[in-house]
Amino acid sequence: MQKKKNLKLFYMAYFILGFVIPIFDPLYPYFSKSFNVGFDKIGLVFFGGSLTAIISMISAGRISDKFPLRKLFLWSYAISFAGFAVFSVFHNFIGLIITVIMVNVGLNIFWPAAYAKVFHDHNENYSTMYVKLERVYYLATALGPLLISLLLYLNLYPRYIFVFLLFLFILLFSIFYTGYKDKTSHGLTTDHSQSKSDVAINADISSNTKPFSAGNPDKNKKVKLHKKISSFFTPVVIVANISLTLFGGVMLGTSSWLTTYFISFNIPVSLSSLFVAVYWFSTFIGLQILTKIIGRIKEEKILFYGGIVCAVSLICFSFINIIYVKILFLMLIGISIAGVYPLCGAITVNANPKSAGTSSGITIAMGLLGGLIVSPVMGFVAQYLGKKYIPFVLMVLAVLGTITSAILLRIIFNKNRKTAKV
Repeated sequence: MQKKKNLKLFYMAYFILGFVIPIFDPLYPYFSKSFNVGFDKIGLVFFGGSLTAIISMISAGRISDKFPLRKLFLWSYAISFAGFAVFSVFHNFIGLIITVIMVNVGLNIFWPAAYAKVFHDHNENYSTMYVKLERVYYLATALGPLLISLLLYLNLYPRYIFVFLLFLFILLFSIFYTGYKDKTSHGLTTDHSQSKSDVAINADISSNTKPFSAGNPDKNKKVKLHKKISSFFTPVVIVANISLTLFGGVMLGTSSWLTTYFISFNIPVSLSSLFVAVYWFSTFIGLQILTKIIGRIKEEKILFYGGIVCAVSLICFSFINIIYVKILFLMLIGISIAGVYPLCGAITVNANPKSAGTSSGITIAMGLLGGLIVSPVMGFVAQYLGKKYIPFVLMVLAVLGTITSAILLRIIFNKNRKTAKV
């Protein structure tokens, strides 16, 4: 069956993207030293990358509700290939800027399209499928930093890794071009006319409003748009995505600035890259645990309890200066925060099942917004206050994320209680 074949392709794509995306993180000190730029400028470069990713994610999410997904996947791989080609040829600070922007555009076209396709093809257990795919992704995330650690240990030029990434995306493009087939764009229809989700929403709007005035079509469109937006951004969706922004900042910030932080302990990047690999492998362990409990415990409860563990672990990680103990709490951070994307994604898509692509795009973009916030802040802290203060930024984000997830838990509890009374 084609659905199963497509799902296998998604597993492969998640694995390769999991390997690729953390590649940049351990190299921040290398970029700073090789291109003679401060950490504040490195932070700004990846701030720009996160901003580009958010715009790309939201746009791709909306497009994935209307256009064939096959084209989106192929464009994702082609643009990513072009981005890595730039840095392979122009290995300098300008080349880094161009590559970061292009790769963030390319990679973030993939995610909302994949979320939407999985939601419509596996609607009966989509949240479990999200977690299973994320589990493959996080298993692969440990491999990228391991490879960087090996290259640096052997005193090999890290430029070679970006040439290798070129061939990975050529491989992905070729396999999806020949193997991925999809008669529908998102589980509904491939034509470019109005999607069924829009028709359903508009029909609902029409049934709950007075007939529009034929003489004022612009006003009618504004009313329809306002109602559509308000029906999408419910309190549950808003608070869930604020939590994801805060926890996303912790997840991305921990990976991105870990090697920079350990420089303050005189630990070389070749060794601290292994710590990044340990961190990402611990997120895989966290998702293994999540697959066992997600059917028994509600998503919002898991998010809240994970936030508590994350905040406490970061506090201990920040104040305890024994390296081996730090690694232990680093693993707890990874385990506790592993499920934020699939959990918040499931909550948002469940609230807007007729716009799965748009929901997925906005959700993942909100997670990336955390990276957008944390990159320049961490760069400033590392450059002007000291590298040892990096975890304190993450600690604040984790505490705020836990408070927000508690608010989400309360909102959903009250909503369910009202529904039960009715």
